[in-house]
Amino acid sequence: MQTEIKSNFEKLLDDGSFSNSQKEIKEKNFNKFLEQGFPNKRIEDWKFSDLNQIISTNFENLAFSKKDNQSSFDISFINEFDHNKIVFVDGKISKVDFSYENEDKISLEKDVDGVTCLGFGNMAMGLDAYGSCTPAGIIRLIDSYNLDVEGLNAVVVGRSPILGKPMAMMLLNKNATVTICHSRTRNIESIISEADLIVGAVGIPKFIQKNWIKNDCIVIDAGYHPDKCGDIDLDGVEEIASAFTPVPGGVGPMTINTLILHTLQSAIKTTKD
Repeated sequence: MQTEIKSNFEKLLDDGSFSNSQKEIKEKNFNKFLEQGFPNKRIEDWKFSDLNQIISTNFENLAFSKKDNQSSFDISFINEFDHNKIVFVDGKISKVDFSYENEDKISLEKDVDGVTCLGFGNMAMGLDAYGSCTPAGIIRLIDSYNLDVEGLNAVVVGRSPILGKPMAMMLLNKNATVTICHSRTRNIESIISEADLIVGAVGIPKFIQKNWIKNDCIVIDAGYHPDKCGDIDLDGVEEIASAFTPVPGGVGPMTINTLILHTLQSAIKTTKD
């Protein structure tokens, strides 16, 4: 069994995604797992998905649970790390499949991605919380360029729980007058044409047309699609917009930057506590 697991692990390592130094770290951790086994788990019960988990993280205290005879990742381990240590994961954040039925396993202090209902509620009410990273990154862009949105007619096109909805609340907290639209909104062109600020977050390539946008509008495109375009047709938008975010290279890097900032802020806060 160990031979088969090691063979699968080597296949994952050799896909060309890792440097030699990263491979050394992962091999060291893998050998440690071979010796000790996963917590509450026999080596005979390991699944191929577990090997992917070793590949994607360097945590020493992974927690797994059994559900419906399938091995699943238990995100409650996030709350168990020593608060006096800052934990780095290969210099990147490893995504975990998240469902709201599991959100009680993430404490508010460690919800650095801003994905829990409690975090959303606190943010909407102006209380202490880490906002969802993409809209929080957009607000940081707005602040960095000293764009005054107070009193502006802001239209957010999209209603997802991690982008459209928190974006609307964050703009409302900055005293903008906010309208939320989506792919089924009637007369959406006329609504967008009155916007002083547009946030494209609907998930449809070039859904918002350039001729819908009025002069001197602030145009923020939070979408990204395989053909390197966003949710707004940005071709020539610099001729009419007072400010706009390019795709790629606009909102996307701010999402990553904000996630890292939140993680650092959480680590500093818990260390002080």
